[in-house]
Amino acid sequence: HGVLAPVVASLGESDREPAGRKDPMPHPPGGKSQPDRDARAELEALLDRQTAALSEQQGLEKAERDLRTALETMPELGALAGSVVIEQTSVGLRVQLTDQAKVSMYNVGSAQMNEQGRRLMRLVAGAVASSPNRLSITGHTDALGYADGAKYGNWELSSDRANAARRELIAAGVPARRIVRVEGRADLDHLDAANPLAPQNRRISITLLKAAAGE
Repeated sequence: HGVLAPVVASLGESDREPAGRKDPMPHPPGGKSQPDRDARAELEALLDRQTAALSEQQGLEKAERDLRTALETMPELGALAGSVVIEQTSVGLRVQLTDQAKVSMYNVGSAQMNEQGRRLMRLVAGAVASSPNRLSITGHTDALGYADGAKYGNWELSSDRANAARRELIAAGVPARRIVRVEGRADLDHLDAANPLAPQNRRISITLLKAAAGE
């Protein structure tokens, strides 16, 4: 009998590839695996958030500049300039409108805003009107209390003053839908903690909220 030639089997594209070898993780037609696409999408989402946060911060800083410029260049504000405290916080741009020894936004013990208070509200409204950010309004009182047994106290007063501020901002052009929180804090959060009766403790705090800040 003649000698049979050996049979060689190959599953590759050529005999140079080992028989039976296959790519254990073939790439999809798009050329990238699912983990690659997920990582790229996550990176793009992160970049979008960072870009949005930067844009928002620039908007808050512009609102602050507008307020400070108005205070410096509008002589009719005069003595009211000392009533405005502006600061950037972790939740947004906070503008606090305070009483002074001889300058007040409300009549004593009343939630009726006077002309000086309305002028301050128009000032704030002008600076924040073009911003898309939501607004929070908080009323504060000093530590001077009402008589024992009174049915109206600093909780009611601070809440009513905050709501009066809300109405004035809307009247000055701020869309009502942007105001998402109105509250009174009574005398629990003094601006001048060492002097509970200081006029600066009687104030309205208006915060232009960052998108990440909860309602």
